[in-house]
Amino acid sequence: MRKLNILHVLLVFLWPLVAHAQAKWNPEIEWRTTETDHFVIHFDSALEPLVPRVAVVAEDVHRELSPRIGWAPRTRTQLIIANRSDDVQGMATPTPYNLIILNAAPPLTEEMMLDFTDWFRDLIGHEYTHILHTDKVTGVGRVLRAVFGGAWVPNGLAPQWVTEGYATLEESTLTSGGRTHSAYTDMVVRTAAIYRQFPSLDQING
Repeated sequence: MRKLNILHVLLVFLWPLVAHAQAKWNPEIEWRTTETDHFVIHFDSALEPLVPRVAVVAEDVHRELSPRIGWAPRTRTQLIIANRSDDVQGMATPTPYNLIILNAAPPLTEEMMLDFTDWFRDLIGHEYTHILHTDKVTGVGRVLRAVFGGAWVPNGLAPQWVTEGYATLEESTLTSGGRTHSAYTDMVVRTAAIYRQFPSLDQING
């Protein structure tokens, strides 16, 4: 059992590194970079018209979420904007540094993302919640962070339903959209209640 626990912890720490290393980028992309107070934004030059809007939204999201979550990253968060698929999606990791990747595709067929007022604000709000949540350390954790740096992310051990649920809640708090306001989400919950088929906690986490 102890070996399994150690392997689990190592996987949590190392998986973001592996996933980021496996990310495939078009070698023909001409990358450019700009900075705001709390973000370093790297972007495909073809997407440059989107950058001013992303920069404003990201800083607005920081101003609203940081006090509410009670955490401000020590360094700027790296934010990559690219167009890698037709799906609205993003990813975030605090290891080895705070990084967000946004796919520059608006929601078209994603039922759970159809209820939105500003899809960039929803997406950035969701991913930046991950950053603030997983990067946050308090108490003796600050000492361990000073020693181990970005490898020490105790909140990264939270169950997936906690991590994703928290980010989904905040994405919906930031706007009048988001998935907690989604008719699709409401349908799923109502159907589960009517037929008494709520998934168990282990099924939700999986």
